[in-house]
Amino acid sequence: MYWPGLTPFGALALNEAGPIWAETYGQHVFSISPPGMETAALPSEEYLLTRLASLVVDLLDALDVERSTFVGHSWGASVGCHLAARSPERLSALVLLDAGYQDMADDGKDLPVRIDEARAATAEYTFPDWDAFLEAAREGRRRLSPALDERLRAGMREEHGRIALVSAAEAAGAAIHGVISEPPTAQLETIGQLALPVLLLVSSERGDTDDGQAAVERFQRVVPLAKVVRIADSGHDLLADQPEETIRCVGEFVREHG
Repeated sequence: MYWPGLTPFGALALNEAGPIWAETYGQHVFSISPPGMETAALPSEEYLLTRLASLVVDLLDALDVERSTFVGHSWGASVGCHLAARSPERLSALVLLDAGYQDMADDGKDLPVRIDEARAATAEYTFPDWDAFLEAAREGRRRLSPALDERLRAGMREEHGRIALVSAAEAAGAAIHGVISEPPTAQLETIGQLALPVLLLVSSERGDTDDGQAAVERFQRVVPLAKVVRIADSGHDLLADQPEETIRCVGEFVREHG
């Protein structure tokens, strides 16, 4: 079960990875559509990580799945930390893609302010046509491909003659507030006491900084049985920047432990 990052481009996050995990590694792959990103938004107070983790348990119940590997990227990894700490009996393994080992800095802002900032950012992120959007979205990417373009386009829509975001600004602001209010690293000591197999993939962009290295060392100390892998030449979006290595690492780990 996969939960994407807090990005409008998560709708097709597994358009490359999903088929390979299914066909090569024998997995039955589910991808969550986060509330407010591609589906209806929740009330803003429902974006605390503990409440989102309970939604995953509800979804497993609805699908009649007793246990599943949970793979989360960024926001999804933060949800996964709370899910593992609260409901470890529902997981066969936990995979964290470049998150869960660090917290977002608390800027002291309240929920309404974060929602207002997200609305302003969303209103500014529009383009006159698809070509202009793709040119901007590709900037700084380590790898370009038709599959990546497909992912990027899935987060946008044509609206009033411009290309605009699909996701709800209120959901984005509330989700950021939820991650800051309930930091994922607060759950690491609990996770470290479990027999749950854990894989952390760390991007070189974040993991090679002084703060990133310190955070990884703390993660390894607190969750000593976890496997930690650095993905070279990668930004935060591992499946976009280094899909082959990321897919292989996750696939092999899940096939062994899932």
